[in-house]
Amino acid sequence: MAKCGKLRAETARRITSPANAVRIRNACDDIDVVELLPRVQVPTLVLRCRHANGAPFEQDRLLARSIARAKFVTLESDNHVVLAGEPAWPRLISEIAAFLIAAFLAE
Repeated sequence: MAKCGKLRAETARRITSPANAVRIRNACDDIDVVELLPRVQVPTLVLRCRHANGAPFEQDRLLARSIARAKFVTLESDNHVVLAGEPAWPRLISEIAAFLIAAFLAE
């Protein structure tokens, strides 16, 4: 498990019981916003770490495909959140900067 995932798992163990963790996960799994995504009318940047645990990779690709002005970026990381110092960090910063510049210039 990547560093970020281990920290997240340890934090979850400290703040809730196993039964509540299952309830929270089930509640999150029941949320479905796919039908609402075509209504998003703003530029959207969808960032996904290729090897992150959690939602399936294809679910994030569907999210991006369902938003008209979305850009999907795959980052090479095992973490859910790219950490400073990881090889993917410079690409993350570059993609965010390019997205914000393009959005600002489009205004």
